[in-house]
Amino acid sequence: MSSAPPTSAPSSHPSAAGKRFRFLWWALPLFGSITLFASLAFAVLLQVPLDRTRARREQPNNINYESHDPYVLLVVDRSSWWNEFNRHRHCRIGVVSHVQLTPNAQVSSSYGHWIEYEFQNYTSDPDYFTRCTVVWESEGVTITEPTGHKLFVPKKAFIGGR
Repeated sequence: MSSAPPTSAPSSHPSAAGKRFRFLWWALPLFGSITLFASLAFAVLLQVPLDRTRARREQPNNINYESHDPYVLLVVDRSSWWNEFNRHRHCRIGVVSHVQLTPNAQVSSSYGHWIEYEFQNYTSDPDYFTRCTVVWESEGVTITEPTGHKLFVPKKAFIGGR
């Protein structure tokens, strides 16, 4: 009899721990990549502007700018889902002529004047845009928010096919 300790012969079957380690070696990076991609896609989708028409005011009949009349004042909400409940609403205000709505309710206009504007809706009031007042005058158009903020668009900015 030999006094050498018995040695275990190499096994052709890997241990269960080895199998688990090999599974984790490729599964965790794959799961992490999928999670990262889904998170980035979700964050990008939250930033896409909503482009909803919040208000539309028609030029009254007693005002005539003698250039592609009648005009329409549009308030298009450019805020995203991310800041839907924010008190500041990022909007585009347009004084435009020949307004059309595309099939997906996007505003299409042949010409006019657009302004980026941030409304001061301090209470996130859903009726805020309907409570804004619009005054059409021979010099231009004034929109007044319920908070008292005013924006004046001079006639020169939107007449003449701009």
